[in-house]
Amino acid sequence: MAGRARRAGLTELESCVLGAIWMRGPCSAYAIRREFAQSNSSYWSSSSGSIYPVIRRLMALGLVSAASRPSDKRGKRDLAASAKGRRVLRDWVHDLPPWTAMPSLDPVRARMNFLAVLGSRAAQLDFVERAQAAARVQAAELRRQLPACKTISQAEYLTNLGSLYEVEARANWLKQVAKALRAGPVVR
Repeated sequence: MAGRARRAGLTELESCVLGAIWMRGPCSAYAIRREFAQSNSSYWSSSSGSIYPVIRRLMALGLVSAASRPSDKRGKRDLAASAKGRRVLRDWVHDLPPWTAMPSLDPVRARMNFLAVLGSRAAQLDFVERAQAAARVQAAELRRQLPACKTISQAEYLTNLGSLYEVEARANWLKQVAKALRAGPVVR
């Protein structure tokens, strides 16, 4: 079973869009854009230039079907995952290649590689403290959202719990970075 989603040639974004259509369908392409816009992940764009081409590709591959709304004069269509799409989605969810265990995208960690460009310890510490404050704010917002997520679905709750733990881990790491900067030389 593992590997069929890759053989279908889908990217992670395409697989996530397929999953959103399966979970929310039948639904409009706009509803999928809203789903991505409301996500706590900053990894993917919810722009029409990113979501609509993915939906067209999924339709061309026979993974998504579209049915016209008889009462809609603007030609809106309801999207649904096809049987083939559900099989590909199931294979993608089941498949866990080694890279999926790697650290996720973290723009703060990426900037940390170049902290020396800020020069002084004070400037570097300011960056770290601002990143810590942003992580604390985000963690508080995620904690605030958790009860509502539980009412939507257990999957939504568990996904957002994972987001919270990731942000809290970043805040704890930044606490250690700040401690090291206060105690030692400027980062080079």
